[in-house]
Amino acid sequence: MRKIIITGCAGFIGSSISLKLLKKGFFVYGIDNYDSYYDIAIKKANIARLKELDNFYFQKSDIRFLNSLSKSLEIDLCIHLAAIPGVIPSIKNKDKYYDFNVNGTKNLLNFLKKINVAKIIFASSSSIYSNSEELLFNEIKSEKIPLSPYGKTKLNAENIINAWGKNTKASVINLRFFSVYGPWIRPDLAILKFTSNIMNNKPINIFGDGNSYRDYTYIDDIAEGVISAVNYLFKNKSVLQTINLGNGNPIKLLELVRAIEKELDKKATIKHLPYNNVEMKYTCADLFKSRKILNYDPQTSIHDGLAKFINWYIEHAYLYE
Repeated sequence: MRKIIITGCAGFIGSSISLKLLKKGFFVYGIDNYDSYYDIAIKKANIARLKELDNFYFQKSDIRFLNSLSKSLEIDLCIHLAAIPGVIPSIKNKDKYYDFNVNGTKNLLNFLKKINVAKIIFASSSSIYSNSEELLFNEIKSEKIPLSPYGKTKLNAENIINAWGKNTKASVINLRFFSVYGPWIRPDLAILKFTSNIMNNKPINIFGDGNSYRDYTYIDDIAEGVISAVNYLFKNKSVLQTINLGNGNPIKLLELVRAIEKELDKKATIKHLPYNNVEMKYTCADLFKSRKILNYDPQTSIHDGLAKFINWYIEHAYLYE
């Protein structure tokens, strides 16, 4: 049985990936520090789901302080998702974001070297790209000038992991996620906020005129992309790749709101706020590389994904109250 360490396993994406890997027969050694960025009860509910399977082990631990973990774990691969997320909150918390996302990554890599783990998948972000007129964000050609401190920490971590991979001859895949949504979503994300507020007759905040675009990617597609990366690392040696995982079909913000309204059969009350200059006005993943290397093929359109998510949310809204 292949054994995988997953950092940030209690989070939205981490728990979703962990569950799929567990069901495929992998052993998952999950690490999470239950950071208070959002309600810990949601994270504990995620861990409870994972603990229903025998091939899951959880340890509450911070990636900045991993000395308490056993050095005889015999782990085959690490999926590194642990990070403090959020573009806007990072503006006022630069030092905290750097400490956890960058210093934490450095410490994790030192620990992986000690326990002889030579394969890592890093969850990076579309936030590492810059605002541009390009229709597709390409891993090589597109500018990497992050607008936010959060994006800068992700790009910094990518560079550190790449250097570590070269120096230790370890295999590395950086996966740049594009606006992930779906069941067990983080409460600070727009799709959750819009859905909740419309359901509860509260206004929704839109920064700017609503004409920005996002490449929203359903969680199942992201998880399948990560699993493909896992399989790729087990089949290939000396890997050093950076790959986008998105949907490839961006939607305008106001159109997203209209789609949610349609699913809920309720109208939104929109409150327009000044545009935030750390938010990107457009994102869209170039998927050529992910299709070629990982056979990645996102299956869920934004409309189908919203329908699935909203059906789930109606039954699980209590988690976010």
